[in-house]
Amino acid sequence: MLRIWSSSMLAAIKNSAPGFLLLAAGSSQRFGESCKLSALMEHGVTVIDQTLKAITSVERKVMVVVSESSPLPALLAGKYEHTLFPGHSPGIGDSIAWGVSQTASWQGWVICLADMPWITAAVYRAVINLAERENRIISPSYKGQRGHPVFFPTGYRKELIALKGDRGANGIIGANSRELLTIETGCAGVLKDIDVPEDLSGYY
Repeated sequence: MLRIWSSSMLAAIKNSAPGFLLLAAGSSQRFGESCKLSALMEHGVTVIDQTLKAITSVERKVMVVVSESSPLPALLAGKYEHTLFPGHSPGIGDSIAWGVSQTASWQGWVICLADMPWITAAVYRAVINLAERENRIISPSYKGQRGHPVFFPTGYRKELIALKGDRGANGIIGANSRELLTIETGCAGVLKDIDVPEDLSGYY
């Protein structure tokens, strides 16, 4: 029997699946006065656009967490769905908590960092594909070292929403290490972020 799905049913199915939560509300203090995520890389693309290009080539269900006081909302407007953290985010834990609270209907979150533009689409695809089959914390690794992004199933929603400060979700991972699945990759970008302007070039 042919089953016809209404637009509301399709929207509910989409909302109930895992999605990508991209954190872009940090202060970038080590980078200097400018916003590192709007800085241009060697090939003329901004850091955040490079990161989003890899993610959106895999999945359109993406929410970007940005500070309302940064220039990023104007850059993202009309291109990517985003949520405004009120004022300035005190730390990555606060950004995660805000993003998860704004996407509470999702069935899990692949938490990504916007200042890691060298993670390939293949890495994001491997994580989301495994997340759709396994109800566990999932992270890629490079040469045995755990990196980003990290998937958390819905069982960790309350813990994620309670996060604060600069530690992020490492405490949750450490307390649930038996529930961690790692995917060994050949992508060194899962370990490399941008802190200072010199990091923008010469990585690959």
